[in-house]
Amino acid sequence: MTVADYLATAPAPMELIAPHLVSADYAAPFVAHLVIEGEPQPKERARKGKKGWYTPTATKVEEDRIAWAFKQANRDHVPGNDDRYGIAVHWASTKRGHVKDTDNLLKILKDALNKLAWVDDAHVREEITRKIIVNEQPYTEAIIYRLPNTDPDPVRKSRARKTAS
Repeated sequence: MTVADYLATAPAPMELIAPHLVSADYAAPFVAHLVIEGEPQPKERARKGKKGWYTPTATKVEEDRIAWAFKQANRDHVPGNDDRYGIAVHWASTKRGHVKDTDNLLKILKDALNKLAWVDDAHVREEITRKIIVNEQPYTEAIIYRLPNTDPDPVRKSRARKTAS
C-alpha cells in the first residue's frame, strides 16, 4: 500500500500538512501511522548525575510510548540498512505559553523509532512537520513511509571513513 492509498481513507489533518503524500503520483510505500494521545513531549538533554550521564525519566517514558505505538501500528516491519524513510508529523498541543521546539519534538520520535522503523535516524531523509494549538485532546500524529533508495548509506559511509583512518 502506498501513502497516497492510505491517506485516501485517513482523516485530516495529515493531508493538510503533507499534500504531496496524498497525490496519486506519489508512490511512497506506507510503513506506519501513529497517533499518540497526550501532550507532545520534547526530547530533554541528558543529565549528569552522581554516577554519570543519564536520560531523564520523562524522555524515557515518552520514547517507550512512541515505540509501543509503532509496534501496535506495524508489528511486521523490519528496517533494512539500505532503506530511506520520510516522516510527516502533526503535533497538537494545549500549551499556549511556552511553545515547544519542533527540533526536540521530532528528535524524540526519531530516537524512539531507531531499530524499529529504521536502522538509524540518519536514514530519515524527508521530514514534514506542523505544530498547532488546540483547546482539548492534545496528540501527536505521524506517518512513516519508505523513500526510493537513491543514495548510499550515510551510516555505512561514516563507519568506512573511521576504519580507514
